[in-house]
Amino acid sequence: IVSVNKDRANNQTGTSYTLAYDEDKDLSDEDKTVWMNNAAANVLTIPLNATEAFPIDTLILIMMEGLGVTSVTAAAGVTLNTIDGGTGDLTQFNGVTLVKRGVDAWVATPLAVA
Repeated sequence: IVSVNKDRANNQTGTSYTLAYDEDKDLSDEDKTVWMNNAAANVLTIPLNATEAFPIDTLILIMMEGLGVTSVTAAAGVTLNTIDGGTGDLTQFNGVTLVKRGVDAWVATPLAVA
């Protein structure tokens, strides 16, 4: 169950970040908001299930906070439905909700593209 009372933030300030899963939810991106905050362009990658085995129906919110465009991309072998070519660019203070629907299949909605 996702709490609507408080954001479970994962603040990222680098130019690249790959989603991480751990059974300890404090160490995992599962049910969190990943805030991408960098003045330079940055990339968030959805990894293969073989690398990070998120449970089916995992929900993750990605938000672009900084001025640098955040590109959300799927690793080779991962299907990111609703995004042509597997990569979409966010606009500042907009985001995307990711839901894992299959072993290497995710759905992204809505996505505000630059």
